[in-house]
Amino acid sequence: MKNRGNQQAQALTGEIVEALALAVPPASPRDPAALRDRVLARARADRARFVTVRTSDGHWRMLAPGVAMKMLHDDGAMQSFLLRLDAGASLPAHDHAVDELCVVLEGSVRLGDIEVSRGDYHLAVAGSRHGRVVSPEGAVLFLRTRSDEHATR
Repeated sequence: MKNRGNQQAQALTGEIVEALALAVPPASPRDPAALRDRVLARARADRARFVTVRTSDGHWRMLAPGVAMKMLHDDGAMQSFLLRLDAGASLPAHDHAVDELCVVLEGSVRLGDIEVSRGDYHLAVAGSRHGRVVSPEGAVLFLRTRSDEHATR
């Protein structure tokens, strides 16, 4: 009896399946735009839950003489990036419309009258003002802030 069920299943895998497939008209969505939106939303929801940027990934963009920025991630709400300052490089004093966190990865930097060095954490709260940013020996900083905070810098 087991063998007979196997034979029936095998009979459906050949010409009959092909004939059935050809007999069915192609399906068309009632609302192609809605279907597209659902598929894209699902793809976004299913995307990877982790973002890894290797040292060799991405590129450094020059912001000022001796100062370069490497974007790590920007999701439209928040951005994370590296800021590299060569020895003697500086940035002008600036205001912070939103919170900006900073971790010094290498070297040291003076943010106005505040000096931070490797391993230090610094938070510039919304409404604060940094004096001139200077790195006498060079530095690499990790920064995270709102996506539009550095759009014009």
